[in-house]
Amino acid sequence: MTQGELAAALGITTRSVQNYEAGKSIPYRHLRRIELLTHTPPGWLLAGGTRGPGALTDLAAVRDTLEKQMLLIRSQLEVLTEHMEHLREQQRIAAASRNGRRRR
Repeated sequence: MTQGELAAALGITTRSVQNYEAGKSIPYRHLRRIELLTHTPPGWLLAGGTRGPGALTDLAAVRDTLEKQMLLIRSQLEVLTEHMEHLREQQRIAAASRNGRRRR
């Protein structure tokens, strides 16, 4: 199956498939469908596409990959939380400023 065929079957761009293959992004939304289309075992894609000696190796690789992704997600969530707090503070300041102008 070519990248273009897989992309068409998933309804995504060929570039997205290339990013999946390069490990730049993980296709969580499409994992099961990719496994079905490519006739690969569950977790094969997350394990780097290697056909190792056994399922335990694959599962360990999947677990490691998921743990790394969780760390990245937690880090991004912290940054987003900080941004939200900053935006809320700006909203409070703007509201207080508007209220102050109305009272004059």
